[in-house]
Amino acid sequence: MTATLTLGEQLRALTEIDTPERLALVRQAREQHAEFWRRWYPFRCTEEGDAEGQAFAHVVDLFGRDLHPDGLRGLFVKFMRLEKRTLIIDVASGVTPAMLKVILRDHPNCAGYVAVEPAENTPIIRENFERAGYGQHIDVVAWNFWEPFPIQALQAIKRKRHAANIVTMTYWGATYLPRREIRTWVKPALVYSDAVYLNMLSEGRFQPEVLRRRFAPYLLRLVLTRRASLREALRAMSAIKKMSQFGREFAPLMPLWTAGELHAMLSDMGVVGRVNNDLLWGQTSFVEIHQ
Repeated sequence: MTATLTLGEQLRALTEIDTPERLALVRQAREQHAEFWRRWYPFRCTEEGDAEGQAFAHVVDLFGRDLHPDGLRGLFVKFMRLEKRTLIIDVASGVTPAMLKVILRDHPNCAGYVAVEPAENTPIIRENFERAGYGQHIDVVAWNFWEPFPIQALQAIKRKRHAANIVTMTYWGATYLPRREIRTWVKPALVYSDAVYLNMLSEGRFQPEVLRRRFAPYLLRLVLTRRASLREALRAMSAIKKMSQFGREFAPLMPLWTAGELHAMLSDMGVVGRVNNDLLWGQTSFVEIHQ
């Protein structure tokens, strides 16, 4: 590895074989990623947002609102094949109930929702879901991303919830990890799940010029068609600068795989059944993988 590579570029090039260099880089990545998520927590994961009252949700909740009342999350839930008594396992779920809220709106009879996150996040996940009234729907499984996937814990939850079937999903989560760590959870997920669903960046990054050119006219169209309120549009415009700063800091730290690269790295495991790569002006892809 050369010193000129970003951490994300080094993670992209990381060997799947354990070496002292790999272990050292993984340790460095875990520390830097954890610090990054802690620092951005107020902006990303609270409705109030940061000290200026700006929040990640003010922007992302409007993405896809022209196509679905729940935006990209609603489109993703629609893309998944969810049947009655399905248990949803959300890898790198985040700490808020935003995705579960959308799932329950369309699938109130789902068997349950399992948030899979690093151990340090599990207390805040339980607290946030309980406070929002979703405590009865959720199980939380600690997984530190760089370790073997907790299959037995997930199978125990399926039995406890009397689930008819399982789907495993990640909403942006495959963006953060090296190749081996993605394969570590996708491979067993394809055995115990009916399908695996992923939301990815189509080209591995947001293109700032596309967002700058498209976002303001898009917000105006949402307001004029009554898909968003004027207040929502103004909050989004206020938060877009902070969103751009988040993106600039995020990109050098993460591998940022594209949907095509994900397909290549998983092609020996399963069949990519469906891909929708036309979302968010061609920047976002939904991917389904099954055996």
